[in-house]
Amino acid sequence: MAECPHLEDSVLVDVAKLKAHSGALYCNACRTHKSPWLCLSCGLVHCGRYVNGHAKSHQEAQTSHRVCMDSGLVAFCYECDDSVINDTPDGRIQAVRNFMLERERALDPSMSGLEPPSKSMKTSTASEHNSSSSAAAATPLHKLAGLRNLGNTCFMNSVLQSLSNIQDFCFYFRRLPAIAPPCNGRRPNQYHTRQSKPEEVCLVEEFRKIISDLTEAKKATAISPDALFSALWKVAPSFRGYQQQDAHEFMRYLLDRLHYELVTLVDHKTGDSTTIVNRMFGGVLRNEVDCLECRQKSIKHDPFLDLSLGIPERFAQRKGRGKEKELGVCHLKDCISHFCDMEELSDTEQYLCEKCRQRQRSTKKFYLRDLPPVLCLHLKRFRYALSARSKLDLFVEFPLEGLDLKDFMSPNAEMSKSTLYDLSAVVVHHGSGVGSGHYTAYGHSAKAGGWFHFNDSTVTCSTADAVSNCKAYLLFYLQRPLGSCSTGVSRSSSNSTSRSATVKS
Repeated sequence: MAECPHLEDSVLVDVAKLKAHSGALYCNACRTHKSPWLCLSCGLVHCGRYVNGHAKSHQEAQTSHRVCMDSGLVAFCYECDDSVINDTPDGRIQAVRNFMLERERALDPSMSGLEPPSKSMKTSTASEHNSSSSAAAATPLHKLAGLRNLGNTCFMNSVLQSLSNIQDFCFYFRRLPAIAPPCNGRRPNQYHTRQSKPEEVCLVEEFRKIISDLTEAKKATAISPDALFSALWKVAPSFRGYQQQDAHEFMRYLLDRLHYELVTLVDHKTGDSTTIVNRMFGGVLRNEVDCLECRQKSIKHDPFLDLSLGIPERFAQRKGRGKEKELGVCHLKDCISHFCDMEELSDTEQYLCEKCRQRQRSTKKFYLRDLPPVLCLHLKRFRYALSARSKLDLFVEFPLEGLDLKDFMSPNAEMSKSTLYDLSAVVVHHGSGVGSGHYTAYGHSAKAGGWFHFNDSTVTCSTADAVSNCKAYLLFYLQRPLGSCSTGVSRSSSNSTSRSATVKS
């Protein structure tokens, strides 16, 4: 990843001219559809170096045409020989991304995943929710499926239901053809999880089936995720058995495994190391370390798929909510600020200063450098010590709409993306035990028109107030399009004020 200094002179394409690409993208030289790269200087499309290399040949003939973009909307600079994480001051690269995404949606209208709400299901106001919350919570939901509990698998069910509410992410898997790795001579259509060895298991295929079942349910029912769970047992021994597992650990393993398999099974021929996983969840942190002896500054850019946020000690030390009048309620922004705040590194983490040429006392500070379309936040509620493990059962206030991260952005970050996020789903851990308790999820469904509570097999209507008052463990926020207003669909509540891997063409 690099901050490219060549964008101003190289990104010249007029978005209006891109309307000429009315169909599928293909190479201007050999007409192949494989690995198309769009030149951001002239707008021509050529194939990548792992196909016939016409994109590279085009750049060698037109040396000023340094920057191009792949079908995954990742920009790449030939002169930097790296993927690009910044943008022009007027946001030209993001404008191309927006256009290409809208173009893809126009080619395949099902990508939007949006269907008008049922006429029989009204979108209630906050006051209506307050007066009928008990009745709403007990109403069974039509056409949203639950997931059967196979024996303490609520950790998996809650994460799967949360991911099923991220429309563009789910659309990718719904349109993905059935895939499977080589199976010792057996044909791919003979692939079966229970008959496969660990090296033959395809978690992508099982995830594709579950997401398709959840998002295309014809009636309210309970789907069994047994094939996915069986695949998980084969590839991840730590998840074997029927004891309670950590939902965050499962989510991270699932995303990492999906990314690995997509690169290996789907994108290996193109050499592209970006997938739907890091395109949707991938962000970049700016990590600044300052030597306290000579003031030498070291800057690194670290990719992330989620952020694990500690709860500030001033809130974590109190029991329950007894001191709220004195300290105030802990807000999600307090946790983000705590994550980003400058801290002095411990003696065991001392920085090896390039100027001093020895380890010195130093400070570290994080900034958000590049924001992902889906921001996943993990609240560190579980504490582990040699003698005991405990849970911080503390209420942390979070907004359902308009989480603004502007104050945490890197000073030199290009503000070509929105810094506003709206909540899509929440995973909640109920109970006080680290290896026990129960997980459920709340999700906002644009298809069904409101908030819903997913408790294994049971799916019920919920309210914005119920979501706002839950003790969140995982939060999934969707980036609001730049310049757009609040969605305003069943999100308001009375107490709520509230990519990145290197690729080469």
